[in-house]
Amino acid sequence: MHRELLRLGHESAVFCPNDSELRKRIEAEGPGCIPCPGHKASIRRLSLNVRTFQPELIALHDPNAHTQAVMAQVLRFIDTPMVLHRKVDFGVGHNALSKFKYSHPSIRAVIAVSEAIREILRASGAVRAPIEVVRDGYDPTRIESVHRPRFFDSDRPDAERDWVVGTVAAFADHKDPDTFLAAARKIQNAFPSARFIWLGEGVLRKKMLQKAAALQIRFEAPGFVGDVIERMRGFDVMMYSSKEEGLGSSLIDAMALGLPIATTAAGGIPELFDEGISALLSPPKDSEGLAQNVLKILRDRELRLNLAQNAQLHSGRFTASVLAENTLKIYREVVNQSKSRMPKMLGTND
Repeated sequence: MHRELLRLGHESAVFCPNDSELRKRIEAEGPGCIPCPGHKASIRRLSLNVRTFQPELIALHDPNAHTQAVMAQVLRFIDTPMVLHRKVDFGVGHNALSKFKYSHPSIRAVIAVSEAIREILRASGAVRAPIEVVRDGYDPTRIESVHRPRFFDSDRPDAERDWVVGTVAAFADHKDPDTFLAAARKIQNAFPSARFIWLGEGVLRKKMLQKAAALQIRFEAPGFVGDVIERMRGFDVMMYSSKEEGLGSSLIDAMALGLPIATTAAGGIPELFDEGISALLSPPKDSEGLAQNVLKILRDRELRLNLAQNAQLHSGRFTASVLAENTLKIYREVVNQSKSRMPKMLGTND
């Protein structure tokens, strides 16, 4: 989003931790990062940077930044309209602080990444501001316009192929790596040479590696990798196991790459796909259903081709430029309520 705002001629800066991967990516492309000398924003640091940068709007992308920004408003250190971005499908906390910070009048709009998230926010009763849906987008500069999945380039019979089934996600409970491994074991029973790759870091990675070894699953989990898109090109199938999901940005990358996708229908995931046309969906926590969908893809060349081609065509609805245009409409409305100029923006992310 930061890159797209700059491309469209708006001033933008991102306030993020000094040692974060986000800071490295932004600074590699040029100016636009305001580093936080710690792991989390504080009221003092956030207020100082707002007064220095003087944005017309603050976009909040992180729970800690949300809390600190609202408290800075309460203490009258800043007085800037704010837009809250919500990507996770966890419920809003029932404690007084959660209700207070979601209902604070400085939050002029909330942008949910899916209809599923909007319904969760509405059901909480804590949000007073309008809730709009803007779905994530992929960066076309990272993905070639035409991509041939691995299976296009092999003449070996399906039963003899060394299939690669992969995913990209954090090793967190809501991503449900247990279901991924359970499905992998069922797939490996049918295709003993299949390999399974999980790209991402998290507290459960070591535990899942140990579990996979005990189950004798051919499982690789290299942790965080900088060349994630290049590694995804080596997948034959994207298998996504989340039991809770706001939308699934790595699924959008998989669509743009033209990968056949088998995924759970958690949270906002069904909003990305036409079931059976651009992906195969199964209920969350259903390892049998997930495994059977992957096996259908591996056993049916025509299905693989159709899913891959339809996914790639469908991905055009989820580009970074579409994301930026839809987001800017909301930012303009918020800014125009108090000022008539275009937004100079400060994004916050911990």
